Amino acid sequence: MIWLWVNFLVALVLAREAPEGRLRRLASAYRAVSAAVLLIALVPFAVSQARLAIYPQLDGAEYSTPEAPPAPVATRLEVPANAPPPASVASEELKQGAPMMEQRWRRDSTR
Repeated sequence: MIWLWVNFLVALVLAREAPEGRLRRLASAYRAVSAAVLLIALVPFAVSQARLAIYPQLDGAEYSTPEAPPAPVATRLEVPANAPPPASVASEELKQGAPMMEQRWRRDSTR
């Protein structure tokens, strides 16, 4: 993109400083073509920048590098249906707390 700007600046200087005649007409045509190419390159860039200004969450997807490894995906741990519950769930404290929960449920349901 920087080379398009440099090319356009050179075309501006040539069109301004060229002597009258055929060279000036050629430099003016070169300036017009250079400006058109620069505008063609700037339109998609401006659209992209406006889109990122409105929707900043698109920033990561558009500018990710293909060399970067993909982000790790959390894997789901498969547990068989007949597996015993973890030790913390089968503890004695929870077994003793079950009658208390039943009493509280009965008390709340009678209101």
